[in-house]
Amino acid sequence: MTYIQSKNNQRYKMWKKLLTKKGREDQGAFLVEGEHLVQEVLTAKWPVKALIFAKDYPSVDRWLDRYEASVSRHFILPPPLFNALSETKTPQGIAAVVQKRSFLSAEKIIRQSRLLLLVDRVRDPGNLGTILRTADAAGVDAVFLGKGTVDPYSGKVMRSTQGSLFHVPFFEADLLDVTASIQAQGGMVIGTQPSAAVDYRRLPIFADQCAALIVGNEGAGVHPDLLHKVDVNISIPIWGQAESLNVAVATGIILYHIQSERH
Repeated sequence: MTYIQSKNNQRYKMWKKLLTKKGREDQGAFLVEGEHLVQEVLTAKWPVKALIFAKDYPSVDRWLDRYEASVSRHFILPPPLFNALSETKTPQGIAAVVQKRSFLSAEKIIRQSRLLLLVDRVRDPGNLGTILRTADAAGVDAVFLGKGTVDPYSGKVMRSTQGSLFHVPFFEADLLDVTASIQAQGGMVIGTQPSAAVDYRRLPIFADQCAALIVGNEGAGVHPDLLHKVDVNISIPIWGQAESLNVAVATGIILYHIQSERH
């Protein structure tokens, strides 16, 4: 167990940088905070580089008894230093430094998958977190995040996923390339467009064919370049006076429709 007492400690300074996207990209790592998310990332066997505890955290021994063998480095911080690493109003006193994980190649994932989700320029962390959590619950095989989508490793996204970020393979990729690859392997790419003539309930679902759903930006929707490449564009009917559905809600409706048709 190592005690860090100063904000000028070099290791602590590196952790502080993980609160920014650039810092996460430079280090290939990110911070996870709170008992639930730390438990989820450990259970999912992501590579945890360090466990960090506030000095007044009451359950250090319990965590070390369970995970000391699998996490070689453990640190204690004074509460003010720990709280400076936290993005929540009431820090729980436990965090982890986690190395970003490498998944199977995108090509292999596509070949092996029956249901994929492509996310185009979704910028709200809460929306992306809910989309990833929904994808996990709906049994999506992998998620592809297009350019302009919010960083999935940000604290707000991770808290919104409630741990689902660690359950579903995800890739940051060019969605036009992903779309072409899916179609080249016989998959069906489904676009979402409010003005589309095809009601999602009439979407033809083939049990043995990979289905890939594209959902888009909160205001602009799916980029026109992508919509021109899809096999079918679908819409969700609105019977009330709302102009549109939240992107995360729409994602859930369609994913569950696809899975209910198959099951």
